Amino acid sequence: MGRRPRTSAHRHDNQGKAIGFLLISKDISQEMRFTEETRKAKLFDNAIVGNPQEAVDFIANILESSTEYSIIGKDLDGKILLWNEGARRLYGYEPSEVVGKANSSILHTPEDVASGKPRELLDAALRDGKWEGTLRRQRKNGQQFTARVVITPRMDSSRKAIGFLLISKDISDEIRLTEEVKATQFYTRSLIESNIDALMTTDPLGIITDVNQQMVALTGYLREELIGKLFKDFFTDPARAEDGIRLVLREGRVTNYELTAKSKDGRATVVSYNASTFRDAGGKLQGVFAAARDITEQKKLEQQLRESESYNRGLIEASVDGLITVDPSGSISEGNEQMCRMSGYSREELTGTPFKDYFQDSERAIAGVKETFDKGVVTDYGLTLARRSGTPLRVSFNASIFKDASGDVRGIFASARDITEQSRLQSQLGEERAYNRGLIEASLDGVITVDPVLSITDVNETMCRMSGYTRADLVGTAFQQYFTDSKRAADGVRQTLDKGAVTNYELTLRRKEGQELLVSFNAAIFKDADGKVRGIFASARDITDQARLQGQLAEERAYNRGLIEASVDGLVTVD
Repeated sequence: MGRRPRTSAHRHDNQGKAIGFLLISKDISQEMRFTEETRKAKLFDNAIVGNPQEAVDFIANILESSTEYSIIGKDLDGKILLWNEGARRLYGYEPSEVVGKANSSILHTPEDVASGKPRELLDAALRDGKWEGTLRRQRKNGQQFTARVVITPRMDSSRKAIGFLLISKDISDEIRLTEEVKATQFYTRSLIESNIDALMTTDPLGIITDVNQQMVALTGYLREELIGKLFKDFFTDPARAEDGIRLVLREGRVTNYELTAKSKDGRATVVSYNASTFRDAGGKLQGVFAAARDITEQKKLEQQLRESESYNRGLIEASVDGLITVDPSGSISEGNEQMCRMSGYSREELTGTPFKDYFQDSERAIAGVKETFDKGVVTDYGLTLARRSGTPLRVSFNASIFKDASGDVRGIFASARDITEQSRLQSQLGEERAYNRGLIEASLDGVITVDPVLSITDVNETMCRMSGYTRADLVGTAFQQYFTDSKRAADGVRQTLDKGAVTNYELTLRRKEGQELLVSFNAAIFKDADGKVRGIFASARDITDQARLQGQLAEERAYNRGLIEASVDGLVTVD
């Protein structure tokens, strides 16, 4: 029999006299068993609950306060018996809609219901004591989501299954965040691996924690061989490498920190590091992120550039001409020593000052700069340099624009040659040419020059009148084509070139109008300053009348001789 607590009391009559007893009792076996099982299970301390009702109330409070988790109680067939606040929020059903009325299969997707999934899960929970996993679930509004689900059997006091407790939580956000993290990690990794630079991370102690494939290629070591090793061990100067890590940790960042990487096979590669520290979400220092770029080729190019600059400087300074560069604003940006000597100003005094300020005609100097920028080049541009000494210097500029690697015009480069003496010689030459021309044109004979290939190079006006052709018609044409016997004309030129001179060389000139003119040529070769024969110089005299008179004279002499010889008498002349 169960234990029953008893309470007794006297029964009294109207006068208060005891006439009997009243006995009240209650079966508390269940309460005692519940208390004992609770004590054995150690679900909570007796100070929290003191009796079954308090325990039930306590558990009910827990169920209702659990809003993050859906807690559903159901019988062996899946009929819903318990529905907490978390279930209401998660699935959208009110307790009055489902408790004692609906089967838990309404929480499954139609596909799972059709395949018998709800029953399969319950059987698995009965068989194994628990089923745990993820499922696609369906809310009242038809929306589906992924939930983490735990199904455990409910037992009575004799350990017989009487139903199930189903606990579930929406993990859609967790899945989404996990996928986003995976995508971010994949994207980050792709960025790291696709970088043309060698990338690595180290912890604050300088131990490598990650590398990319470029770092593997640079060092010749596998990723597994690099991770966990000291950063400094992979460089020819470990102390400098370690100092670099300390500098990053101290300053937070370093740029263009040069080191020489040492590969597995002993190959040395000069690299430039850019590095910075990185921290976690709480701001705690996690380590150093470094990018190394192979600058071996760059260093070689820099050396070549220095050599090229030195070579160019040597060429500039070795020039006998003054060299100067002018920027687009018209200011001098560079000059060589010869330009300094020509102007009397030092390089420091010239640099940065207006180009025009050093010439007597500043407007012409400005125009020359503008013309160079407009046309790209100017040649033989004369200017008078206003020297510091006060003595003007006549110079001739050749200038052209120069551009940068992008094709943008950066300025003009000009060479200035002292042409003071040249100008004097040119003036003398002009005078000599004018004098010679005067002599040629003053000649009563036709004057003509012919080059070694028999082309006419010059004629005077008398020759033009004799031939009937203009100077423009004659110059550049073949000498022999103007004579009736072109072969004899060509032979005359060749004979002059061979012998150096010919005299009284007769030719018949065919004039433009068709008349013929007998001329006598005297010709001689002429040479350049180096003694090379440049052509022949010939004077042609019209001897038509002379030839006619000579003919008449011969006829007269023959006639007279005939008369003398025909006489029967002896004839004699005495002076």
